[in-house]
Amino acid sequence: MAVSLVELDAAGRFTRLERGTSDGMLTLHPERDGRSAHGNIVRSGGVEPLAVDWWADASIGFEGDGFGCAVAGWSGSGWIVAADLSLRPADADTRPGGPRLSLDERGVPVLLHASEWALEV
Repeated sequence: MAVSLVELDAAGRFTRLERGTSDGMLTLHPERDGRSAHGNIVRSGGVEPLAVDWWADASIGFEGDGFGCAVAGWSGSGWIVAADLSLRPADADTRPGGPRLSLDERGVPVLLHASEWALEV
């Protein structure tokens, strides 16, 4: 089971990920220059630093997690987080999350019973 914290900016663009599994914890965030993203994978055996390319419409997708992809604003372009927390570049044939979810006008998944609040005011 994975537990994730995904942060988006006011425009709905991905700004930060923290994802924990039994394999460890992945953190990732785009840099202010918009051309790179950095983070770490922390496992029992040590810390693996991450540095990947980033671009204007890049996003994060999660292998086998349609809800996570929708929450993170998956655009079809960017990086896929595998079950073992490794990252791989998305390609044209990638559908990491399975079935599409209904989204509201903000791009947020529509849930039957939901409540939400802003992290920042």
